[in-house]
Amino acid sequence: MNMAGREPAPRRKRARLMKRKGCEEDEGKSHENPFDRLPEECILKIFSCNPDPSDRWSCAAVSKKWLNLQAQMKRSDFKLEPPAPCRAATRFSRCLEGCSSVDTRLAAMVVAKFWRGKITSLSIRGDSLDYSSDPHGVLTDHGLRIVGSSFPYLKSLALWGCLRVTSRGLTSMAQGCGLLEKLDLCECPLLTDEGMVAVATLLTNLLTLSIDSCRNVGNGTLKAFGTHALRLESISIVGCPLVGDEGLPALGDLPNLKRLKLARVSSDLTVVLENVRHAKKLAVVSLEELPCALPNEQKQLIKDCGPLGSCVPRLREFGLQCFNLRSVSLCRCSLLDDNALVSLARGAAALESLALECCNRVSFYGLVQVLSNYSKSLKVLSLVKCKGIVEPLTWAAQVPAPSCTVLETLVIEHCPGIRDGFFQWLGRACWQLHELELIGLGAISDKGLLSLVLGCGQGSPGLDRVYMSGCTGLTDLSVFCIASVFGEELRSLGLVDCQGVSSRCMEVISACCPKLVDLDLSRCKITDDELVYLDRIHGLMGLNLKNCLSLSRKALDSFERTHFECDIVF
Repeated sequence: MNMAGREPAPRRKRARLMKRKGCEEDEGKSHENPFDRLPEECILKIFSCNPDPSDRWSCAAVSKKWLNLQAQMKRSDFKLEPPAPCRAATRFSRCLEGCSSVDTRLAAMVVAKFWRGKITSLSIRGDSLDYSSDPHGVLTDHGLRIVGSSFPYLKSLALWGCLRVTSRGLTSMAQGCGLLEKLDLCECPLLTDEGMVAVATLLTNLLTLSIDSCRNVGNGTLKAFGTHALRLESISIVGCPLVGDEGLPALGDLPNLKRLKLARVSSDLTVVLENVRHAKKLAVVSLEELPCALPNEQKQLIKDCGPLGSCVPRLREFGLQCFNLRSVSLCRCSLLDDNALVSLARGAAALESLALECCNRVSFYGLVQVLSNYSKSLKVLSLVKCKGIVEPLTWAAQVPAPSCTVLETLVIEHCPGIRDGFFQWLGRACWQLHELELIGLGAISDKGLLSLVLGCGQGSPGLDRVYMSGCTGLTDLSVFCIASVFGEELRSLGLVDCQGVSSRCMEVISACCPKLVDLDLSRCKITDDELVYLDRIHGLMGLNLKNCLSLSRKALDSFERTHFECDIVF
């Protein structure tokens, strides 16, 4: 056929092969793991035939689903007997912090560690800063279910900052951890009385309970523990505003209660004392920031008895009935005055530790009366920011010697009204002092401190820890006396921001204190030449040279090279 004179036919484009949507889905399914489509019952049936730890770990590494299934399995779920735990390491303690405190990490811990021994202590510290950025990096109820099903030998559990844990997860934990003895809950806002009631009912072996900043925990929790947790020995409730007068009577029903701490709860001092005095074995009490709001009947009682009249008899009854009372700590208790403090000391004849913080109604005469007549067994005295304690100019001559002859620890911090006369008076009888801590006392001088120190020199073995900060009235004489009298026994010495102390003390300290372990010279006038004297102290483990502006970097580097075992802060 003649093709001349005809135009060639245009080229046709090759038809593009289009995949159908259904084919794409079928192809995607073909690349999926077929075992993921198996029901969980079938997978658990297969896993039950393989109890070997190494094989279990290999299976758990396949996917998160397999990991969670392995974590849910118990020893009784295997058809063959799993290997016995290693006797060389029968007890474990684990702490998960920040982003590592996830449910997946707990599941991996179960698979990897269950056959090697028993995990008896677990701490989970969530990081609230990561809560918004990574919501999967915090503990949830699923993680607590793993704890309840896989840690039957757990005796101590701490949950701090776990923002997603609810009462349902806490109940799951309590159902499986029947041997738990210590529970510490801090900043868990979703926990309520429902979960705490389950804990009190199921964990009958609980000895120590601490609840801090759990705002939805209230009186129902105290009632449940007062009814069921009869072995409970220590309770600490801090920052729980729903805990009030209604739940406090349950504390008196605990027959073995020995330690109690209440802070920032909705109950006042008089109500607390009225209910707690029935706990006969109570030995340590700490009450902080209790409000002044009282019920109407108590307001009428105070009006009839005079100002704060109801607090005085209750404190005395509290001391008399709690005859095992050894330690009392009161912080920001506005109802506490001189009469109340004297009544407490008179009732608690065996009191060994007394700590007052921001109790501004207590005056100097009330403190002296307690130390003169009712402190024969007192070993620890701590006064912090008590602005009502103001020492008069002349008083020591009319006051008998203190009765606290066994005092071992004295802490006075930011009490500007205490001067030399108080230390001279204590030096007449406090011969067994071991620890002395003075902070922010600008009114004391060498005269008062030396009177106390020379009195301590009559006892044995003498001071082994002295810490002074912001005592601007002290000079080199006080440091010379402390170093020369107690140099052989002194283990810790702090001279922080004592402007009257010069760098010449370094030579005396290095010569007289060969057994010194910790030395704090922050904000002191020490130079490169005096730093060389510290080479004589061979056992020094801690040295604080922060804000010592006269020291050069060269001298610090040289000292650090020759004292590699010492922890230096500068």
